[in-house]
Amino acid sequence: MIITLKKNAIVLTSTDNSINLKPLLYFVNKNFQKVKHFSNSVVIYNENSEEIKKKYLLKWAYKIYEKSLSHNSGAFLQQLIASHSLPIYVVTSKYSHFGRVNTEDKPCVESLYEKKLQKSYIILSISDKSTDGEMKKNYRNMLKKHHPDIVYNQNEDLVKLYTRRFQVIQNAYEFVREHRL
Repeated sequence: MIITLKKNAIVLTSTDNSINLKPLLYFVNKNFQKVKHFSNSVVIYNENSEEIKKKYLLKWAYKIYEKSLSHNSGAFLQQLIASHSLPIYVVTSKYSHFGRVNTEDKPCVESLYEKKLQKSYIILSISDKSTDGEMKKNYRNMLKKHHPDIVYNQNEDLVKLYTRRFQVIQNAYEFVREHRL
């Protein structure tokens, strides 16, 4: 694992076959709320309630990074901890930093993030050009139309269907809203 402290982010780079990548991604997915997934990276955004978790993650990554160094640099660890409020990018070394794909990998890589974003726009019946107000209006209308309370005390399968649809609409709205922030 390689740790790079940039002006606007902390980048943790790991190889695809690293034994540390899977536990790292598991920890990130389990413990952080404001995370965006891309085809080749994960971004952990600032969340005040998660400062301790970010510091823990950085210390853990530093211990792995330290093994590859010929000397111990406690000053670098202190710099990392002091910079914990920056976004943290977890990138596989197969790719270049910040989501740009190496040219030799372009044919085989599709952005899962972009697919999910387009699907969310379709679920909300809006376009990417829609304003936030239009999006919110469609979202609220769809919630009213698909709310599980409408079919309460009816067929159990119908209630489950409405509940599932209601959750899909909520998830799509949250995803698009976070994207637009």
